[in-house]
Amino acid sequence: MLVINRHELMFALQIKKTLLCHKKVDIVLEGELLGSIYDRHILESMFSRVYFSPIKAPRMKEQLLFFLFPERGVIHYIAADPGEYEKVFFWNPTWLYYYLFKYSIKRHHNYKWHLMTDGLSCYMTDGPGSCLIHSNSSFGKILNHIDRKKWGLDKGPGHTYDIYVTSREYVVHHPEHELVDVPLIDIEDQEWIGYLNQVFAYEHHDIEYPIVFLDTLSEGWFDERLVIDCLRFILKEVGKNSIIIKKHPRDSFEKYDSIKDDVVFMEDDIPWELVYLNGGIKGKTIIGIHSSALIMPNILLGLDEETYTLNKIIPITKQSLGVDFITNYNKLFDIVQSRCNHFYQPESIEQLTESVRERVGNGTTIEQKPYQVNNI
Repeated sequence: MLVINRHELMFALQIKKTLLCHKKVDIVLEGELLGSIYDRHILESMFSRVYFSPIKAPRMKEQLLFFLFPERGVIHYIAADPGEYEKVFFWNPTWLYYYLFKYSIKRHHNYKWHLMTDGLSCYMTDGPGSCLIHSNSSFGKILNHIDRKKWGLDKGPGHTYDIYVTSREYVVHHPEHELVDVPLIDIEDQEWIGYLNQVFAYEHHDIEYPIVFLDTLSEGWFDERLVIDCLRFILKEVGKNSIIIKKHPRDSFEKYDSIKDDVVFMEDDIPWELVYLNGGIKGKTIIGIHSSALIMPNILLGLDEETYTLNKIIPITKQSLGVDFITNYNKLFDIVQSRCNHFYQPESIEQLTESVRERVGNGTTIEQKPYQVNNI
């Protein structure tokens, strides 16, 4: 069983196509309203059964019932018998994951647990950590205490069997578990690319702007005001409407209000790798900051496009992330730069704009054309 959110779907499909092609595999897509976004019949051509599972917490009475009988919790979310599965692929510690794990240890049903994620987490950390999920209410604290003392659910990913990655050379931490190599997506396989386009209802449109800026959900990692300052500096050098901003799936464009008349916005909520696979980035300059989308096309597809990251210009300042995380994060970007011919980490905004100006041109205002939006 693959238990994923919508952003992990492309990686899950690649695992099924390559390593699990002859296996019966069910897939669980966790998230509200996903059943109205994805076509079940298209996914059923790859998977035995497709479940769309909510992620909301059960009601309090249900929490107590499912705490005692975790198999009932599994059935609440996916209406499937947890005893029929041998392997579980997951990353996010959601309610379904909690009930599957609780069921496995309480009923002595030993799943093999496989870590997988679409982003950089598997390359930097060893797992999602504690399985404790109940709230900090008095009732939740009691349940968490029992889970901790009786079942050891606060001990993190010790039950993990292995970790699935596409490029093990980018793993910067020291994983306690075996790494499993997932083949890169074949950029020449037009039939597979066509299927992925179907899954995500993606209709390709050429990006007509020379610079693509990849928005990042900062969550307080860095000072977002500095990002706007950098974009203003670039616009001054290369001209109005030369930048199209690709929105982060979980963010809005409000932070760009002060420059909204000088840039174009791209709202497609699809995997960024699809744009690469359909040839939409050739000849473009990609800029971003602390974004997995900057390097996942290289890690997942093996592509090496002209890419600049602002990581050294606008460093991570959120110390609560921990020294090890920040060190591993910076180390990962350094490895990508060492292995790619067109991946750059400029030390200053002047260095960045000089490179971009040489590639894009100087001060030419481009006629603004709306990017055709394809929301799914």
